[in-house]
Amino acid sequence: MSIFEKFVIIFAISLSVGRADVWSNSQGRVFEAEFLRNEGTRVIFRLKGGKKFSHSLLDLSPESQVKIRQRASSPIEDLRSNFGRPWPQQAS
Repeated sequence: MSIFEKFVIIFAISLSVGRADVWSNSQGRVFEAEFLRNEGTRVIFRLKGGKKFSHSLLDLSPESQVKIRQRASSPIEDLRSNFGRPWPQQAS
């Protein structure tokens, strides 16, 4: 195997490995994890050890929310806009 072939294999493997980022919640606590996907307003992360966990988007810091919205696989509805609105008289 040539040096070029080895380089291509190593490069391909490095692209397939997830990228861990630093995230913070609304209380200022910081954690390092890889963003996997969003499911509505829930965000799925993977820690370095491989453990997956779910976190509420609304409980993340504004900066982390921006990063999630940029990477989201599906649109995230801003639920905060619903607060304070009157309830409908009937469901349709």
